Amino acid sequence: MEATGMHHFDLAVALSRSEKITVTVINPKAAHNFAKALMQRCKTDSIDADVLASYAERMPLVQWQRPSEEALALRALARRISATNKIKAQVKNQLGALMVTQETPEVILTQTKV
Repeated sequence: MEATGMHHFDLAVALSRSEKITVTVINPKAAHNFAKALMQRCKTDSIDADVLASYAERMPLVQWQRPSEEALALRALARRISATNKIKAQVKNQLGALMVTQETPEVILTQTKV
């Protein structure tokens, strides 16, 4: 499979649990350069699939190494912290907007400050 942001990661982890499946994650730049070498200019899902299949047939592939359970847990924790910080910033911005308006009921301000 081609690495696509974070979309490939969960699938790669799930597939790596099977002993019958060998997982390989292809660098998007390598896939792009390979497509250029094939003079493939159009980009559709079907064409991308054909390019990746050709890549797998012609290029040496390296098996993807699944991260340790500790690394997966740390990744989940870091993502949760990031999401919580984003929510905190949103609430802080909302509180600032609510405090500017004289008509905001005190109960709303109190609940938002918590």
